[in-house]
Amino acid sequence: LTIFTGIVNITIIITILYLLGHQIDLSVFVLNIATMLGLGLSLDYTLLITYRFREEYARCGDSQKTILVTLGTAGKSVFFSGLIVLISIASLIIFPINILYSIGVGGIVVVVVTILSSVTFLPAMLCFFQKYVTRTNPKLKHISSEDIHKHRWYRFAMLVMRYPFTFMIPTIIILLFLGYPFLNVKMNSSDAKILPTWTESRQVLDQFNKNFNENELAPINIVLTAKNNSMLTKGNIAALYNYTERLKKDSRVNRVVSIVTLKPGLTKQQYQQLYGASKLPFDDYQNQLFKSIAKGKYTLISVISKYSKDDKRNFELVNTIRQQKVGNGITKVVGGQSAEIIDTMDIVYNLFIKIVIFISLFTYLVLFFLLRSLILPLKAIIMNFLSLSVCYGMLVFIFQEGHFAKLLHFQALGFTDINLPILIFFVLFGLSMDYEVFLLTRIKEFYERTGDNRRSVALGLERSARIITSAALIMILVTGAFVTADIVFIKAFGLGAALAIAIDASLIRLMLVPATMRLLGDWNWYLPKWLDRIMPDLHFDKEDTGSSLDN
Repeated sequence: LTIFTGIVNITIIITILYLLGHQIDLSVFVLNIATMLGLGLSLDYTLLITYRFREEYARCGDSQKTILVTLGTAGKSVFFSGLIVLISIASLIIFPINILYSIGVGGIVVVVVTILSSVTFLPAMLCFFQKYVTRTNPKLKHISSEDIHKHRWYRFAMLVMRYPFTFMIPTIIILLFLGYPFLNVKMNSSDAKILPTWTESRQVLDQFNKNFNENELAPINIVLTAKNNSMLTKGNIAALYNYTERLKKDSRVNRVVSIVTLKPGLTKQQYQQLYGASKLPFDDYQNQLFKSIAKGKYTLISVISKYSKDDKRNFELVNTIRQQKVGNGITKVVGGQSAEIIDTMDIVYNLFIKIVIFISLFTYLVLFFLLRSLILPLKAIIMNFLSLSVCYGMLVFIFQEGHFAKLLHFQALGFTDINLPILIFFVLFGLSMDYEVFLLTRIKEFYERTGDNRRSVALGLERSARIITSAALIMILVTGAFVTADIVFIKAFGLGAALAIAIDASLIRLMLVPATMRLLGDWNWYLPKWLDRIMPDLHFDKEDTGSSLDN
Protein backbone atom coordinates (compact mmCIF):
# COMPACT_ATOMS: atom_id res chain seq x y z
CA LEU A 1 0.00 0.00 0.00
CA THR A 2 2.86 2.36 0.85
CA ILE A 3 4.59 1.78 -2.49
CA PHE A 4 1.30 1.91 -4.41
CA THR A 5 0.41 5.28 -2.89
CA GLY A 6 3.85 6.60 -3.78
CA ILE A 7 3.47 5.46 -7.39
CA VAL A 8 0.03 7.06 -7.67
CA ASN A 9 1.36 10.35 -6.27
CA ILE A 10 4.41 10.37 -8.55
CA THR A 11 2.19 9.71 -11.59
CA ILE A 12 -0.05 12.67 -10.71
CA ILE A 13 2.94 14.92 -9.97
CA ILE A 14 4.71 14.13 -13.26
CA THR A 15 1.48 14.66 -15.20
CA ILE A 16 0.92 18.08 -13.65
CA LEU A 17 4.54 19.10 -14.26
CA TYR A 18 4.26 17.93 -17.87
CA LEU A 19 1.23 20.18 -18.39
CA LEU A 20 2.90 23.09 -16.59
CA GLY A 21 6.00 22.64 -18.73
CA HIS A 22 3.95 23.63 -21.78
CA GLN A 23 3.00 26.91 -20.11
CA ILE A 24 6.14 28.04 -18.27
CA ASP A 25 9.87 27.50 -18.69
CA LEU A 26 11.03 24.81 -16.24
CA SER A 27 14.59 23.64 -15.59
CA VAL A 28 15.63 20.17 -16.73
CA PHE A 29 16.47 19.37 -13.10
CA VAL A 30 12.90 19.83 -11.84
CA LEU A 31 11.83 16.30 -12.79
CA ASN A 32 14.71 14.70 -10.85
CA ILE A 33 14.10 16.73 -7.70
CA ALA A 34 10.30 16.42 -7.90
CA THR A 35 10.51 12.63 -8.27
CA MET A 36 12.85 12.37 -5.30
CA LEU A 37 10.72 14.64 -3.12
CA GLY A 38 7.43 13.12 -4.21
CA LEU A 39 8.51 9.56 -3.54
CA GLY A 40 10.19 10.46 -0.24
CA LEU A 41 7.32 12.52 1.16
CA SER A 42 4.70 10.01 0.00
CA LEU A 43 6.48 7.15 1.74
CA ASP A 44 7.06 9.26 4.88
CA TYR A 45 3.44 10.34 5.27
CA THR A 46 2.01 6.97 4.25
CA LEU A 47 4.16 5.16 6.79
CA LEU A 48 3.17 7.55 9.58
CA ILE A 49 -0.56 7.34 8.92
CA THR A 50 -0.58 3.59 8.23
CA TYR A 51 1.41 2.82 11.37
CA ARG A 52 -0.95 4.92 13.49
CA PHE A 53 -3.97 3.30 11.86
CA ARG A 54 -2.66 -0.18 12.70
CA GLU A 55 -1.82 0.86 16.24
CA GLU A 56 -5.26 2.33 16.95
CA TYR A 57 -7.04 -0.58 15.30
CA ALA A 58 -5.13 -3.01 17.52
CA ARG A 59 -6.44 -1.02 20.48
CA CYS A 60 -10.14 -0.65 19.61
CA GLY A 61 -10.88 -2.98 16.66
CA ASP A 62 -13.29 -0.47 15.09
CA SER A 63 -12.16 0.71 11.63
CA GLN A 64 -14.45 3.76 11.55
CA LYS A 65 -13.27 5.06 14.91
CA THR A 66 -9.70 4.12 14.02
CA ILE A 67 -9.64 6.24 10.85
CA LEU A 68 -11.10 9.23 12.74
CA VAL A 69 -8.50 8.95 15.48
CA THR A 70 -5.72 8.45 12.91
CA LEU A 71 -6.67 11.59 10.97
CA GLY A 72 -7.05 13.52 14.23
CA THR A 73 -3.52 12.62 15.30
CA ALA A 74 -1.19 11.44 12.52
CA GLY A 75 -3.27 13.27 9.91
CA LYS A 76 -2.90 16.49 11.86
CA SER A 77 0.85 15.97 12.12
CA VAL A 78 1.09 15.35 8.37
CA PHE A 79 -0.94 18.46 7.58
CA PHE A 80 1.11 20.82 9.73
CA SER A 81 4.49 19.34 8.81
CA GLY A 82 3.42 19.43 5.16
CA LEU A 83 2.46 23.07 5.56
CA ILE A 84 5.99 23.86 6.75
CA VAL A 85 7.49 21.89 3.84
CA LEU A 86 5.17 23.70 1.41
CA ILE A 87 6.06 27.21 2.57
CA SER A 88 9.74 26.33 2.69
CA ILE A 89 9.94 24.92 -0.85
CA ALA A 90 7.49 27.48 -2.28
CA SER A 91 9.92 30.22 -1.22
CA LEU A 92 12.18 29.14 -4.07
CA ILE A 93 9.84 30.76 -6.62
CA ILE A 94 10.84 34.18 -5.25
CA PHE A 95 14.41 33.80 -6.53
CA PRO A 96 15.07 35.24 -10.03
CA ILE A 97 17.01 32.12 -11.10
CA ASN A 98 15.32 29.55 -13.34
CA ILE A 99 16.59 26.40 -11.61
CA LEU A 100 15.45 27.60 -8.17
CA TYR A 101 12.13 28.91 -9.51
CA SER A 102 11.49 25.65 -11.36
CA ILE A 103 12.20 23.46 -8.33
CA GLY A 104 9.97 25.77 -6.27
CA VAL A 105 7.10 25.20 -8.71
CA GLY A 106 7.77 21.46 -8.73
CA GLY A 107 7.96 21.41 -4.94
CA ILE A 108 4.58 23.11 -4.59
CA VAL A 109 3.01 20.48 -6.83
CA VAL A 110 4.72 17.65 -4.92
CA VAL A 111 3.67 18.80 -1.44
CA VAL A 112 0.07 19.71 -2.33
CA VAL A 113 -0.50 16.39 -4.10
CA THR A 114 1.14 14.43 -1.27
CA ILE A 115 -0.81 16.13 1.54
CA LEU A 116 -4.15 15.79 -0.27
CA SER A 117 -3.42 12.16 -1.06
CA SER A 118 -2.44 11.44 2.55
CA VAL A 119 -5.69 12.76 4.05
CA THR A 120 -8.10 11.57 1.33
CA PHE A 121 -6.89 8.75 -0.90
CA LEU A 122 -4.81 6.96 1.75
CA PRO A 123 -7.56 6.80 4.44
CA ALA A 124 -9.94 5.40 1.82
CA MET A 125 -7.40 2.76 0.85
CA LEU A 126 -6.77 1.89 4.51
CA CYS A 127 -10.47 1.29 5.09
CA PHE A 128 -10.82 -0.68 1.85
CA PHE A 129 -7.84 -2.93 2.59
CA GLN A 130 -8.33 -2.87 6.36
CA LYS A 131 -8.13 -6.64 6.91
CA TYR A 132 -4.77 -6.82 5.10
CA VAL A 133 -3.34 -3.70 6.74
CA THR A 134 -4.31 -4.66 10.29
CA ARG A 135 -2.98 -8.19 10.42
CA THR A 136 -1.81 -9.04 13.91
CA ASN A 137 1.46 -7.44 14.93
CA PRO A 138 2.51 -8.00 18.54
CA LYS A 139 4.33 -4.69 18.65
CA LEU A 140 1.08 -2.81 18.02
CA LYS A 141 -1.02 -4.50 20.68
CA HIS A 142 -2.01 -2.98 23.98
CA ILE A 143 1.06 -2.30 26.10
CA SER A 144 0.79 -2.25 29.87
CA SER A 145 2.70 0.09 32.14
CA GLU A 146 4.91 -2.80 33.16
CA ASP A 147 5.64 -4.00 29.62
CA ILE A 148 6.59 -0.58 28.30
CA HIS A 149 9.81 -0.64 30.32
CA LYS A 150 10.98 -3.65 28.33
CA HIS A 151 10.94 -1.82 24.99
CA ARG A 152 14.35 -0.75 23.71
CA TRP A 153 13.40 2.77 22.56
CA TYR A 154 11.77 3.51 25.92
CA ARG A 155 14.85 2.27 27.75
CA PHE A 156 17.14 4.18 25.38
CA ALA A 157 15.22 7.42 25.94
CA MET A 158 15.40 6.94 29.71
CA LEU A 159 19.14 6.28 29.43
CA VAL A 160 19.66 9.52 27.47
CA MET A 161 17.57 11.48 29.97
CA ARG A 162 19.43 9.94 32.90
CA TYR A 163 22.72 11.32 31.54
CA PRO A 164 21.65 14.26 29.33
CA PHE A 165 24.99 16.11 29.29
CA THR A 166 26.88 12.89 28.52
CA PHE A 167 24.87 12.49 25.32
CA MET A 168 24.22 16.13 24.43
CA ILE A 169 27.73 17.66 24.59
CA PRO A 170 29.54 15.02 22.44
CA THR A 171 26.67 15.08 19.93
CA ILE A 172 26.86 18.86 19.54
CA ILE A 173 30.65 18.70 19.19
CA ILE A 174 30.32 16.05 16.46
CA LEU A 175 27.71 18.11 14.59
CA LEU A 176 29.79 21.29 14.75
CA PHE A 177 32.90 19.40 13.66
CA LEU A 178 31.10 17.95 10.63
CA GLY A 179 29.75 21.39 9.73
CA TYR A 180 33.12 23.16 10.14
CA PRO A 181 34.33 22.69 6.50
CA PHE A 182 31.56 25.03 5.32
CA LEU A 183 33.61 27.94 6.69
CA ASN A 184 35.94 27.31 3.73
CA VAL A 185 33.17 27.40 1.14
CA LYS A 186 34.04 28.87 -2.25
CA MET A 187 31.00 29.83 -4.31
CA ASN A 188 30.88 29.70 -8.10
CA SER A 189 28.43 29.14 -10.92
CA SER A 190 28.53 25.75 -12.60
CA ASP A 191 29.85 25.17 -16.10
CA ALA A 192 30.68 22.04 -18.11
CA LYS A 193 32.68 20.76 -15.11
CA ILE A 194 29.47 19.40 -13.59
CA LEU A 195 29.12 17.04 -16.56
CA PRO A 196 30.75 13.58 -16.72
CA THR A 197 34.27 13.51 -18.17
CA TRP A 198 33.11 11.36 -21.11
CA THR A 199 30.77 14.05 -22.53
CA GLU A 200 32.15 15.93 -25.54
CA SER A 201 31.52 19.41 -24.14
CA ARG A 202 33.38 18.49 -20.95
CA GLN A 203 36.30 17.10 -22.97
CA VAL A 204 36.57 20.34 -24.96
CA LEU A 205 36.70 22.37 -21.74
CA ASP A 206 39.33 20.08 -20.19
CA GLN A 207 41.51 20.18 -23.30
CA PHE A 208 41.25 23.95 -23.58
CA ASN A 209 42.17 24.47 -19.93
CA LYS A 210 45.08 22.06 -20.29
CA ASN A 211 46.59 23.60 -23.44
CA PHE A 212 45.47 27.22 -23.36
CA ASN A 213 44.70 30.01 -20.90
CA GLU A 214 41.35 29.08 -19.36
CA ASN A 215 40.68 32.73 -18.55
CA GLU A 216 40.26 33.44 -22.28
CA LEU A 217 36.86 31.76 -22.02
CA ALA A 218 35.76 33.96 -19.12
CA PRO A 219 36.79 37.58 -19.83
CA ILE A 220 35.49 40.56 -17.93
CA ASN A 221 33.28 42.33 -20.49
CA ILE A 222 32.83 46.10 -20.37
CA VAL A 223 30.16 47.65 -22.61
CA LEU A 224 30.68 51.40 -23.07
CA THR A 225 28.12 53.91 -24.33
CA ALA A 226 29.06 57.32 -25.78
CA LYS A 227 26.94 60.36 -24.95
CA ASN A 228 26.66 61.16 -28.67
CA ASN A 229 25.77 58.85 -31.56
CA SER A 230 29.33 57.73 -32.35
CA MET A 231 32.11 56.21 -30.27
CA LEU A 232 34.68 57.20 -32.92
CA THR A 233 34.93 60.95 -32.23
CA LYS A 234 38.36 62.28 -31.22
CA GLY A 235 37.23 62.97 -27.65
CA ASN A 236 35.77 59.48 -27.22
CA ILE A 237 38.83 57.76 -28.75
CA ALA A 238 41.12 59.74 -26.42
CA ALA A 239 39.06 58.79 -23.35
CA LEU A 240 38.86 55.17 -24.53
CA TYR A 241 42.62 55.00 -25.14
CA ASN A 242 43.45 56.43 -21.70
CA TYR A 243 41.02 54.03 -20.04
CA THR A 244 42.42 51.02 -21.92
CA GLU A 245 46.00 51.97 -20.91
CA ARG A 246 44.88 52.23 -17.30
CA LEU A 247 43.40 48.71 -17.47
CA LYS A 248 46.62 47.33 -19.01
CA LYS A 249 48.70 48.71 -16.15
CA ASP A 250 46.66 46.81 -13.53
CA SER A 251 48.86 43.98 -12.23
CA ARG A 252 45.87 41.61 -12.21
CA VAL A 253 45.24 42.02 -15.95
CA ASN A 254 46.82 39.72 -18.55
CA ARG A 255 45.66 41.58 -21.65
CA VAL A 256 42.94 43.91 -22.94
CA VAL A 257 41.04 43.79 -26.23
CA SER A 258 39.36 46.98 -27.48
CA ILE A 259 39.14 49.11 -30.63
CA VAL A 260 42.32 50.92 -29.52
CA THR A 261 44.37 47.70 -29.32
CA LEU A 262 43.65 46.40 -32.84
CA LYS A 263 46.91 47.86 -34.17
CA PRO A 264 49.53 47.46 -31.46
CA GLY A 265 52.05 50.26 -31.17
CA LEU A 266 49.82 53.12 -32.32
CA THR A 267 49.65 56.23 -30.12
CA LYS A 268 46.52 58.02 -28.97
CA GLN A 269 46.82 60.62 -31.74
CA GLN A 270 47.37 57.94 -34.38
CA TYR A 271 44.18 56.11 -33.28
CA GLN A 272 42.30 59.43 -33.47
CA GLN A 273 43.53 59.90 -37.03
CA LEU A 274 42.82 56.27 -37.92
CA TYR A 275 39.18 56.41 -36.81
CA GLY A 276 38.76 59.86 -38.34
CA ALA A 277 39.55 58.51 -41.81
CA SER A 278 36.76 57.81 -44.26
CA LYS A 279 37.92 54.21 -44.67
CA LEU A 280 39.49 52.16 -41.88
CA PRO A 281 42.90 50.66 -42.84
CA PHE A 282 42.22 47.19 -41.44
CA ASP A 283 42.88 43.76 -42.90
CA ASP A 284 40.04 41.24 -43.01
CA TYR A 285 40.70 39.86 -39.53
CA GLN A 286 40.97 43.31 -37.92
CA ASN A 287 37.87 44.46 -39.77
CA GLN A 288 35.82 41.49 -38.53
CA LEU A 289 37.09 42.00 -35.00
CA PHE A 290 36.25 45.71 -35.14
CA LYS A 291 32.71 45.00 -36.29
CA SER A 292 32.28 42.48 -33.46
CA ILE A 293 33.19 44.97 -30.72
CA ALA A 294 32.00 48.36 -32.03
CA LYS A 295 28.67 49.61 -33.35
CA GLY A 296 27.50 53.22 -33.38
CA LYS A 297 27.78 54.69 -29.91
CA TYR A 298 28.59 51.32 -28.31
CA THR A 299 31.83 49.41 -27.94
CA LEU A 300 33.08 46.40 -26.04
CA ILE A 301 36.27 46.02 -24.03
CA SER A 302 37.31 42.50 -23.01
CA VAL A 303 39.66 42.21 -20.03
CA ILE A 304 41.43 38.86 -19.66
CA SER A 305 42.51 38.41 -16.07
CA LYS A 306 45.50 36.52 -14.73
CA TYR A 307 43.17 34.71 -12.33
CA SER A 308 40.32 32.27 -12.76
CA LYS A 309 36.73 33.48 -12.83
CA ASP A 310 36.04 32.30 -9.26
CA ASP A 311 39.25 33.68 -7.74
CA LYS A 312 38.81 36.29 -5.03
CA ARG A 313 41.36 38.54 -6.78
CA ASN A 314 39.26 38.44 -9.93
CA PHE A 315 36.19 39.51 -7.98
CA GLU A 316 38.22 42.43 -6.62
CA LEU A 317 39.26 43.33 -10.17
CA VAL A 318 35.62 43.41 -11.29
CA ASN A 319 34.72 45.71 -8.40
CA THR A 320 37.69 47.96 -9.21
CA ILE A 321 36.62 48.25 -12.87
CA ARG A 322 33.04 49.01 -11.85
CA GLN A 323 34.24 51.94 -9.75
CA GLN A 324 36.44 53.46 -12.46
CA LYS A 325 35.36 56.38 -14.67
CA VAL A 326 36.03 56.39 -18.41
CA GLY A 327 35.74 60.11 -19.04
CA ASN A 328 34.23 62.32 -21.75
CA GLY A 329 30.74 61.39 -20.59
CA ILE A 330 31.13 57.74 -21.59
CA THR A 331 29.13 55.35 -19.40
CA LYS A 332 29.79 51.65 -18.88
CA VAL A 333 28.40 48.43 -17.48
CA VAL A 334 30.56 45.46 -16.46
CA GLY A 335 29.64 41.82 -17.06
CA GLY A 336 31.18 38.42 -17.65
CA GLN A 337 31.15 35.24 -15.59
CA SER A 338 32.96 36.72 -12.59
CA ALA A 339 30.57 39.69 -12.55
CA GLU A 340 27.63 37.29 -12.80
CA ILE A 341 28.87 35.39 -9.75
CA ILE A 342 29.19 38.65 -7.79
CA ASP A 343 25.73 39.86 -8.83
CA THR A 344 24.14 36.48 -8.12
CA MET A 345 25.71 36.37 -4.68
CA ASP A 346 24.56 39.91 -3.90
CA ILE A 347 20.99 39.46 -5.13
CA VAL A 348 20.32 35.85 -4.18
CA TYR A 349 21.99 35.71 -0.80
CA ASN A 350 20.57 39.03 0.42
CA LEU A 351 17.16 37.63 -0.50
CA PHE A 352 18.09 34.25 0.96
CA ILE A 353 18.74 35.68 4.42
CA LYS A 354 15.40 37.51 4.46
CA ILE A 355 13.48 34.42 3.37
CA VAL A 356 15.28 32.22 5.92
CA ILE A 357 14.15 34.62 8.65
CA PHE A 358 10.58 34.57 7.32
CA ILE A 359 10.45 30.75 7.11
CA SER A 360 11.90 30.42 10.60
CA LEU A 361 9.22 32.76 11.97
CA PHE A 362 6.47 30.97 10.04
CA THR A 363 7.69 27.59 11.29
CA TYR A 364 7.81 28.91 14.84
CA LEU A 365 4.19 30.10 14.62
CA VAL A 366 2.94 26.81 13.13
CA LEU A 367 4.66 24.75 15.81
CA PHE A 368 3.60 27.22 18.47
CA PHE A 369 -0.07 26.70 17.66
CA LEU A 370 0.37 22.96 17.20
CA LEU A 371 2.38 22.29 20.37
CA ARG A 372 1.10 25.19 22.53
CA SER A 373 4.60 25.96 23.72
CA LEU A 374 6.95 28.93 23.51
CA ILE A 375 10.12 26.85 23.92
CA LEU A 376 9.69 23.72 21.76
CA PRO A 377 9.31 25.53 18.40
CA LEU A 378 12.52 27.49 19.01
CA LYS A 379 14.37 24.31 19.98
CA ALA A 380 13.06 22.54 16.86
CA ILE A 381 14.34 25.31 14.58
CA ILE A 382 17.78 25.27 16.22
CA MET A 383 17.95 21.49 15.77
CA ASN A 384 17.12 21.92 12.08
CA PHE A 385 19.92 24.43 11.59
CA LEU A 386 22.34 21.98 13.22
CA SER A 387 21.45 19.20 10.77
CA LEU A 388 21.70 21.61 7.83
CA SER A 389 25.14 22.79 8.98
CA VAL A 390 26.36 19.18 8.82
CA CYS A 391 24.99 18.86 5.29
CA TYR A 392 26.71 22.08 4.18
CA GLY A 393 30.00 21.08 5.77
CA MET A 394 30.03 17.66 4.14
CA LEU A 395 29.21 19.09 0.70
CA VAL A 396 32.26 21.36 0.90
CA PHE A 397 34.42 18.54 2.30
CA ILE A 398 33.39 16.06 -0.40
CA PHE A 399 32.52 17.94 -3.59
CA GLN A 400 34.54 21.13 -3.25
CA GLU A 401 37.67 19.63 -1.70
CA GLY A 402 37.38 16.29 -3.50
CA HIS A 403 37.40 13.75 -0.65
CA PHE A 404 35.91 10.37 -1.66
CA ALA A 405 35.98 11.50 -5.31
CA LYS A 406 37.10 8.09 -6.57
CA LEU A 407 34.55 6.26 -4.45
CA LEU A 408 31.68 8.45 -5.68
CA HIS A 409 33.00 8.69 -9.25
CA PHE A 410 33.30 12.43 -9.76
CA GLN A 411 36.01 15.02 -10.28
CA ALA A 412 36.33 17.67 -7.56
CA LEU A 413 34.90 21.01 -8.68
CA GLY A 414 37.05 23.16 -6.41
CA PHE A 415 33.96 25.21 -5.62
CA THR A 416 30.36 24.90 -4.42
CA ASP A 417 27.59 25.78 -6.86
CA ILE A 418 25.88 29.03 -5.86
CA ASN A 419 22.42 27.47 -6.08
CA LEU A 420 23.15 24.31 -4.09
CA PRO A 421 23.13 25.69 -0.49
CA ILE A 422 19.91 27.59 -1.22
CA LEU A 423 18.19 24.59 -2.76
CA ILE A 424 19.29 22.30 0.05
CA PHE A 425 18.10 24.69 2.74
CA PHE A 426 14.58 25.17 1.39
CA VAL A 427 14.07 21.49 0.59
CA LEU A 428 15.67 19.95 3.67
CA PHE A 429 14.46 22.48 6.22
CA GLY A 430 10.91 21.27 5.65
CA LEU A 431 11.83 17.59 5.34
CA SER A 432 13.83 17.64 8.58
CA MET A 433 10.98 19.35 10.35
CA ASP A 434 8.76 16.37 9.44
CA TYR A 435 10.53 14.12 11.91
CA GLU A 436 10.48 16.79 14.61
CA VAL A 437 6.72 17.23 14.18
CA PHE A 438 6.14 13.46 14.19
CA LEU A 439 8.09 13.08 17.42
CA LEU A 440 6.91 16.16 19.32
CA THR A 441 3.21 15.69 18.55
CA ARG A 442 3.43 12.16 19.91
CA ILE A 443 5.24 13.36 23.02
CA LYS A 444 2.57 16.04 23.44
CA GLU A 445 -0.18 13.42 23.33
CA PHE A 446 1.35 11.59 26.29
CA TYR A 447 2.12 14.83 28.15
CA GLU A 448 -1.53 15.90 27.90
CA ARG A 449 -2.49 12.57 29.45
CA THR A 450 0.20 12.20 32.10
CA GLY A 451 1.59 15.67 32.83
CA ASP A 452 4.97 13.94 33.30
CA ASN A 453 7.58 15.45 30.96
CA ARG A 454 10.22 12.75 31.35
CA ARG A 455 7.84 9.83 30.95
CA SER A 456 6.08 11.53 28.02
CA VAL A 457 9.37 11.96 26.16
CA ALA A 458 10.23 8.28 26.66
CA LEU A 459 6.75 7.13 25.61
CA GLY A 460 6.72 9.47 22.62
CA LEU A 461 10.11 8.23 21.49
CA GLU A 462 9.10 4.62 21.99
CA ARG A 463 6.01 5.13 19.83
CA SER A 464 7.60 7.28 17.08
CA ALA A 465 11.27 6.21 16.92
CA ARG A 466 10.49 3.10 14.87
CA ILE A 467 8.43 5.00 12.31
CA ILE A 468 10.93 7.89 12.15
CA THR A 469 13.78 5.44 11.61
CA SER A 470 11.86 3.55 8.93
CA ALA A 471 10.79 6.72 7.13
CA ALA A 472 14.32 8.12 7.32
CA LEU A 473 15.83 4.92 5.93
CA ILE A 474 13.46 5.04 2.97
CA MET A 475 14.18 8.72 2.37
CA ILE A 476 17.93 8.05 2.58
CA LEU A 477 17.59 5.29 -0.02
CA VAL A 478 15.50 7.52 -2.29
CA THR A 479 17.78 10.56 -2.05
CA GLY A 480 20.96 8.50 -1.86
CA ALA A 481 20.08 6.85 -5.16
CA PHE A 482 20.84 10.18 -6.84
CA VAL A 483 24.48 9.77 -5.84
CA THR A 484 24.73 7.50 -8.88
CA ALA A 485 23.83 10.42 -11.20
CA ASP A 486 26.46 11.51 -13.71
CA ILE A 487 25.81 15.23 -13.17
CA VAL A 488 27.68 16.50 -10.10
CA PHE A 489 24.92 18.95 -9.10
CA ILE A 490 22.34 16.15 -8.79
CA LYS A 491 24.88 13.85 -7.14
CA ALA A 492 25.73 16.54 -4.56
CA PHE A 493 22.09 17.29 -3.81
CA GLY A 494 21.25 13.61 -3.37
CA LEU A 495 24.19 12.92 -1.07
CA GLY A 496 23.60 16.12 0.90
CA ALA A 497 19.95 15.24 1.44
CA ALA A 498 20.79 11.67 2.49
CA LEU A 499 23.42 12.86 4.99
CA ALA A 500 21.16 15.52 6.48
CA ILE A 501 18.27 13.08 6.92
CA ALA A 502 20.54 10.43 8.44
CA ILE A 503 21.98 12.90 10.97
CA ASP A 504 18.57 14.37 11.68
CA ALA A 505 16.84 11.04 12.34
CA SER A 506 19.65 9.62 14.47
CA LEU A 507 21.83 12.02 16.43
CA ILE A 508 19.32 14.85 16.61
CA ARG A 509 15.88 13.29 17.02
CA LEU A 510 16.95 10.26 19.05
CA MET A 511 19.65 11.85 21.23
CA LEU A 512 19.58 15.64 21.28
CA VAL A 513 15.79 15.93 21.52
CA PRO A 514 15.34 13.72 24.62
CA ALA A 515 18.47 15.16 26.27
CA THR A 516 17.40 18.80 25.83
CA MET A 517 13.80 18.06 26.79
CA ARG A 518 15.02 16.39 29.98
CA LEU A 519 17.12 19.45 30.85
CA LEU A 520 14.30 21.89 30.13
CA GLY A 521 11.74 19.84 32.07
CA ASP A 522 8.29 21.41 32.32
CA TRP A 523 9.67 24.57 30.69
CA ASN A 524 9.23 22.69 27.42
CA TRP A 525 5.50 23.27 27.74
CA TYR A 526 5.56 26.79 29.08
CA LEU A 527 2.69 28.95 27.88
CA PRO A 528 1.38 32.03 29.71
CA LYS A 529 -2.22 31.62 30.86
CA TRP A 530 -3.41 34.75 29.04
CA LEU A 531 -1.97 33.40 25.81
CA ASP A 532 -3.46 29.97 26.43
CA ARG A 533 -6.94 31.51 26.69
CA ILE A 534 -6.83 33.28 23.31
CA MET A 535 -5.14 30.54 21.27
CA PRO A 536 -7.23 28.29 18.98
CA ASP A 537 -7.88 24.80 20.35
CA LEU A 538 -5.62 22.39 18.43
CA HIS A 539 -4.73 20.06 21.29
CA PHE A 540 -4.86 16.30 21.00
CA ASP A 541 -8.05 15.20 22.74
CA LYS A 542 -7.66 12.50 25.36
CA GLU A 543 -11.01 11.00 24.40
CA ASP A 544 -10.35 11.10 20.68
CA THR A 545 -6.74 10.10 20.63
CA GLY A 546 -6.85 7.56 23.36
CA SER A 547 -3.52 5.82 23.39
CA SER A 548 -2.73 2.18 23.37
CA LEU A 549 -0.98 2.74 26.68
CA ASP A 550 -3.12 2.79 29.84
CA ASN A 551 -1.80 5.40 32.24
